[in-house]
Amino acid sequence: METAVGKKMEQVIHFADRVNRINVSQTMVVLQAAERLKAQGIDVADFGPGEPDFPTPEHIKQAAIQALAENRTKYTATPGIAPLRQAVCDWHAAQLGSSYKPAEAIVTAGAKHAIFNAIAALCGSGDEVVIPGPYWVSYPDIVKCSDATPVILPERRRRLHSPRSPTRKSHHAADAPRNRRFAQQSHRRRDSAGRVRENP
Repeated sequence: METAVGKKMEQVIHFADRVNRINVSQTMVVLQAAERLKAQGIDVADFGPGEPDFPTPEHIKQAAIQALAENRTKYTATPGIAPLRQAVCDWHAAQLGSSYKPAEAIVTAGAKHAIFNAIAALCGSGDEVVIPGPYWVSYPDIVKCSDATPVILPERRRRLHSPRSPTRKSHHAADAPRNRRFAQQSHRRRDSAGRVRENP
């Protein structure tokens, strides 16, 4: 019997089409470049991941430690625990004047997770998602991974609301039978406000 000892086995991994059609995260590309420069002793202001440059606040760290001490380490409901969802609704109401209920709130592991879930649940093959520029670099690839097609809407300026908001004319120009979703974001911070509407 022929032995495999000493023989080099070449293993080829075949990824699904949804993986092959997306690009490397540009956010991570910038982050890695910044880390290489920092390792060389260069003072770098990294605007890649968009995370705070200060440590996690002490009261948050203490709450995490307390939760561990109380053995609150078991699985929870997918949308998140009820007290947390209520706290999210309370904060949103106080800061933005909304009236959401905990049943309408879902806690995710970050903005990208939430946006991916929404696009994956709402869009599929044959659909188009209109993305107004400037946009978060992950949006097109999230749409592609969901089998849909991203349609980039060039930036337009209007004075009626925000100088960076797309104009109504450009919105209508992007409307088409296949445009099932419209992704809009705040330009102050990529995860501060976002909405997805369905094209009638």
